[in-house]
Amino acid sequence: MADNYANAKVVLPRELLALVQQYHSGLLWVPDRGAYYRERDAFIYRLADEGMSVREIATTVHLCENRVRQILRGRE
Repeated sequence: MADNYANAKVVLPRELLALVQQYHSGLLWVPDRGAYYRERDAFIYRLADEGMSVREIATTVHLCENRVRQILRGRE
């Protein structure tokens, strides 16, 4: 991860940096687009394997139940 570290002040436009600072200061992890969905889906699979219901998973990951079902069907 250290290889991917960048100073937000250097890589972000000043306006965007100011907007981010309204919500958070300190270390902030920004996942790449592909990794985010792979990690989210793996988490959903793990929750399902542990016996959590679709409704509980949807609430936990802030998705609708239909989207959780779609993700779980894609695993089959």
